[in-house]
Amino acid sequence: MHRNFIRNLLFTLLIVIAGALTGLAQNRFTEIDLTVNGIRSGSPYGHVKKFGKPIKVKILGFDECAGKYRRVIYFDGLEVGLLGSKDGKHSSVMSLTVTSTKWTIVPGVKIGATRAALIVKFGQPVNASKTRIDYVTKENLGLVTFLLRNGRLFRVEMMETLC
Repeated sequence: MHRNFIRNLLFTLLIVIAGALTGLAQNRFTEIDLTVNGIRSGSPYGHVKKFGKPIKVKILGFDECAGKYRRVIYFDGLEVGLLGSKDGKHSSVMSLTVTSTKWTIVPGVKIGATRAALIVKFGQPVNASKTRIDYVTKENLGLVTFLLRNGRLFRVEMMETLC
């Protein structure tokens, strides 16, 4: 009798574990193709130039992991990270940081949006707390983080994973 009880218990545990693993495998992360005034991850440097003269350009140097050069171009309320050639001309967007209402984040989202509005717009986040909401980028190549202060969006960060 004791042996049957253990066998039934083990069988039940296996069914529960298999069901949990199946549920996890079916649970896909919500992906966001974040755009800021028409540029997104992978946009060429030429598209970024349409924003005009930057406030500052910071050359971060060669990234061993990506095998390319990194730089950040700063505009008022927007930072654009580029990855590509040493001179920057043959580079593409790999990160975006927005801190100003001047920039449109995906049609209809701006700095100052409420937490609830973001979740309605983008769906279930990968991770959420009182101060941040995280989603994955398109094709799960990185992370999009919406940072909140007093329930309102004050900063958006998108960064592709390099390694």
